[in-house]
Amino acid sequence: QGNPIEATVSDKELFKQSFMEGCMQENATRTQCVCIYDKFDQLYTDDEKVRVAQEYEKTGNLPQNFADAAINCS
Repeated sequence: QGNPIEATVSDKELFKQSFMEGCMQENATRTQCVCIYDKFDQLYTDDEKVRVAQEYEKTGNLPQNFADAAINCS
């Protein structure tokens, strides 16, 4: 049986990879995407990140506080 902590780290890493791929598909540079992810990571808990990502997939809209933070990464 796997260690639950390893599974959590793995899930977080998969989420980050998915975020980075999606970000770079929007024509952002890797540096910009790392900056944006770091802001995302600071603003939200893991559960909130999943909820924000699901909402973005449905609506294409990001919460204003995240959008404001991400602008500083350009």
